[in-house]
Amino acid sequence: MCYNTMMKQYGEACVMRRRISAFAAAATIMTALIAASCAQTSVASAAKTKPSTPTTAASARIEQKIGDSLRKGSPVFLYFYSDTIKDSKDSLPEVKKAARGGKAEVFEIKAEDSAALRGAYDVQFVPTVFLLRPETGLDAVWVVDIQEKDLSAALSAPAKPNDYQKAISGSLKKKRPHLTFFMADWCGYCMRLLPEVNKFKREYSDCVDVTMVDVDKAPKMVDPHMATGIPVTLLSDGNGVFRLRTGYPHGYDRFTQFYDTLGVDMKSCRKEVKDDGKSGGKS
Repeated sequence: MCYNTMMKQYGEACVMRRRISAFAAAATIMTALIAASCAQTSVASAAKTKPSTPTTAASARIEQKIGDSLRKGSPVFLYFYSDTIKDSKDSLPEVKKAARGGKAEVFEIKAEDSAALRGAYDVQFVPTVFLLRPETGLDAVWVVDIQEKDLSAALSAPAKPNDYQKAISGSLKKKRPHLTFFMADWCGYCMRLLPEVNKFKREYSDCVDVTMVDVDKAPKMVDPHMATGIPVTLLSDGNGVFRLRTGYPHGYDRFTQFYDTLGVDMKSCRKEVKDDGKSGGKS
């Protein structure tokens, strides 16, 4: 139920690989690896030989539907699976059952056809399920060992958003892109990247919202966002969907270029503000 070879570390991800804390899930992964050996084709390899579908336009429509569902108050499950790992959809009935009970929407995402989303959400194993809630944004994640009772419990639990999550939810409601920066005062690379984030926030606050998350103050956000290694920067579109995951040393220039390619009019919304001279210039 996991990739038979570890997927290559995503190009711009500067984070440590997320630890799978549940021993049962780890055992399942290892068993699948041994049993599959080299007989199965990895998702990364399959993507090179098969046409990439759905198209960008189709992906955009899915992301729009995700945003619309969240804005109308419906929680959302993102279900990542792979056609090359045949049992990766075995948990889908459990997810759909939980969704029906919790009035949530389910979006199935084929890993082979969604390299950008796969990288943005740091998906290394299938199935992986993410729960997005209107009040909090990304709220929970389940990897491999997915059970209906756990998903239902998460849906029924009252949403208690912290200030960071309220800011993220606010951007979703306004259909504004959002940049989320996971950091800590004791993290040297975070402090090196912070001036870049601050500069971007000062100059582009009219078109992109920026939230800096102190992981020590919001530990519950670390695992769902796959932010066990920091700094991590997540760039979202106006539908609350992560489109890029990056880290040190990619900063101001990378953020600007990405949102420009996403269709945000960065040139028009840029504020002419004086540089504080502390930006490291890394991008």
